[in-house]
Amino acid sequence: MHELPVQTLPLRAHHLMCVTTYQGKGYSPDFVTNMNRVWHALRDGVYSHAQAISVADPLCRACPNLQDPNEDTSCRYQASIGARDRRLLEAMGWSEGEVVALEPTMAYIHDHHAELMAKVCVGCDWTSICGEQRFTLREANPPVPKEI
Repeated sequence: MHELPVQTLPLRAHHLMCVTTYQGKGYSPDFVTNMNRVWHALRDGVYSHAQAISVADPLCRACPNLQDPNEDTSCRYQASIGARDRRLLEAMGWSEGEVVALEPTMAYIHDHHAELMAKVCVGCDWTSICGEQRFTLREANPPVPKEI
């Protein structure tokens, strides 16, 4: 078994799409607080890599659809959400659990967002919010969610 790079964040694969369009909205106040925390850590370079997974991740921990925070597959919508993860894994040519460098990955997702969204985000309730709104984590003036 390979050791992960020190600054690796396990993320549902499709969440790599979500963080490029995040605008401070979410399922609940607790979810938004948690998402803000993770988003700021990503923006501030706390993590250099992500491990692309298709089960609950740190963003999911405060989601009201996660039925048991100690069980990675307890999402009420695991089947459809997992399908989104697998579609991004396939579109990117990754395997489940693959560790990817965040900077080039986020740049690629940003540059190919519309194409990836059409493949990955089928059936997602958030697509009307995401749309073409996207930004890189390092942009000078993205619509930054407020600090916690």
